[in-house]
Amino acid sequence: MTKTTKTEVLSRRKALARIGGLAAAAYAVPAFTTLSMAQAGSSTSAPSAPSAPSAPSTPSVPSGPTAATGTTTGTTGPGANATPADIAAVCGPEDLTSITYVQCVVDNGFPLPPGFVIPAGVVVPAGYGAGAVY
Repeated sequence: MTKTTKTEVLSRRKALARIGGLAAAAYAVPAFTTLSMAQAGSSTSAPSAPSAPSAPSTPSVPSGPTAATGTTTGTTGPGANATPADIAAVCGPEDLTSITYVQCVVDNGFPLPPGFVIPAGVVVPAGYGAGAVY
């Protein structure tokens, strides 16, 4: 190395050291300036007394009876009175071997044929029960 190169390396190192020192100072200054805000030696006050309890609220109106639970037959959904033409208009031509078709029938609440077994892979709503025979 030449003498000029060594001087450049040293000056770069000095410059980087200065930049690092300035960065550390800029990072630490806020911590030192907030120290003056502390109120050391101040005592805490006693806790206040609890407030009186509030009056009870009025009871809500009871809800009506709920529908029976259990496995549905697939003929009680919103599309229970649908005709085969209605089902075909929404889900396409009948193809009970297609998971997509069966999923569409289940999602829309259309009736399933008697004795039909929902195939694996069809996402059924609560109450249908995967693999149930209808």
